[in-house]
Amino acid sequence: MDKQDERTKAKKHIDIAQKAGAEKVLVIPGFFSEQEAKQLAPCVGSYEKTADFLNGNEKALGWQRA
Repeated sequence: MDKQDERTKAKKHIDIAQKAGAEKVLVIPGFFSEQEAKQLAPCVGSYEKTADFLNGNEKALGWQRA
């Protein structure tokens, strides 16, 4: 993915966070694989669904323990 595509994608995430009422956004480049990101995407509008996804993802759990 080229840099402009990355910027466009990042802007979409920031817009979603703003729409959801988030005051801050934490960017972690490359944290999830493309497949994991696709699994997470449908959860974004729901705190509970996002929490369930993160609590079931080994990378996220490892980050939490660090």
